[in-house]
Order: sequence, then structure tokens, then C-alpha cells
Amino acid sequence: MLTIRTTMAAALLATLAACGGGGGGDGWDPGWTDPSTPFALRSASQNRMAVATQVNYTVTLGGGCNGWATEYASAPAWSTFDGYPALAKTTTATVDFPECGGAMTVTSQTFYDSEYSVLGATADGEFAKFDLPMVVPEFVRVGDWGNLGTVTSWTSPSRAVLLGSVAYSFAVDPDYDNTAIFRLYTQAYDPWGTPLWKETDSYRLYGVTLTPLDVVVEYADGTRMTMTAQ
Repeated sequence: MLTIRTTMAAALLATLAACGGGGGGDGWDPGWTDPSTPFALRSASQNRMAVATQVNYTVTLGGGCNGWATEYASAPAWSTFDGYPALAKTTTATVDFPECGGAMTVTSQTFYDSEYSVLGATADGEFAKFDLPMVVPEFVRVGDWGNLGTVTSWTSPSRAVLLGSVAYSFAVDPDYDNTAIFRLYTQAYDPWGTPLWKETDSYRLYGVTLTPLDVVVEYADGTRMTMTAQ
């Protein structure tokens, strides 16, 4: 299914949304994030989506294969998605494992509405669309968590061949002082509902900025990939 860590297409990087959640509790350490502090997730997400970005990673695959990856996302431009006007960001992702003799580059597009709610994505041989646009809330707090939505993937916009689905959820964890850690959880399934892999993307949320920290992917066969932002 279309997702950055399995195809290195970076199709859904930094697509953030939230709903529901709790917060705080007794025993709060003042050195950690105050659970009552609101974080402007919508503004942070919009600011990141509105410009070109590049993230460089060191990568470890299976504990014995080390390499690097780069993900470059263009600034948004008007295009169409599934027959309707949409903003599009083109992402080029390159990964290289020199120790293991493997390298690849993949290009994809992610589509948004005018408020940067995610509509879906495309790459070579794949078309993915959210059941409902992922709308980023205005604020989140430490302790918030919830389901974000589901994207369904086919081989083309005609939807002739189903590839599977990906479910998204999130949690907001404490960091230090006036920052928080936003974790985006991804679970992929084949067309029959069998789990394929799961992923955790972590970002530091500060003011109106989101900074990628790391990505951990666990595959059904037990293989683990860790990407650490530089």
C-alpha cells in the first residue's frame, strides 16, 4: 500500500489529524510538558505543508543493514485528484543501503484540499484515497489520542483491483518544557484484513512547527526498520 516507509514514496508524510483524547493527571513533573498546555497542531501542520521540505535520515533495516534516506517534498501546486481540484505536493524519496547493495528512488504525489486536509495520494501503480478527508484539529494537548481515518488503496483510479487499506491513529506524549511529541500510528492490511505492517512516526511539536524525529516500521515477518532524522 502507498506509504512512505514501505515504498519510500513519502506519500503520506506529516499528515496529521486528531480527535478525542484525555490529558494530564496527578504527579505531573514540572520538567515535562504541562498537560494543560494547548498545542496549535493545525497551524503547525499547515505551515509544514505550505512549503517545500527535505528530511535526511539514517536507516537501519533488520539490525544488520545500515544506510540513509532522503525525502524531498515540493511546495504545493494546484492540480486535480479523483476528478476534483486539489493541492498537490510531489515527493521524491531516495534510500540507499550500501552495505547490502540496495538503492531506490520513488516519486509520488499527495493531495490536499485548500485547508491542507489530506485527500489521498498516487504513485506508480497505486491510487489511495481517504474515506473522509483527514481534518487537522486546531489544538491538541498531552494525553490526547484517537483514530484519524482510513485510506483505501487500489491499482488505479478506476478502483478495479483492491490492494488493501491503512488505518491511522495518534497519541500526544510529553516532552520537555513547552514542547510535545506527536506520534502517528499506521497499520496496514491486505484486502482480506490481514495485518501487513505497522509504523510509528514521531514529531516534535513546538509553537507552530512540526519537526520529524524518527520512524519505526515493524513488518509481519518480524523485520524492523528504524529511520532517524538528522
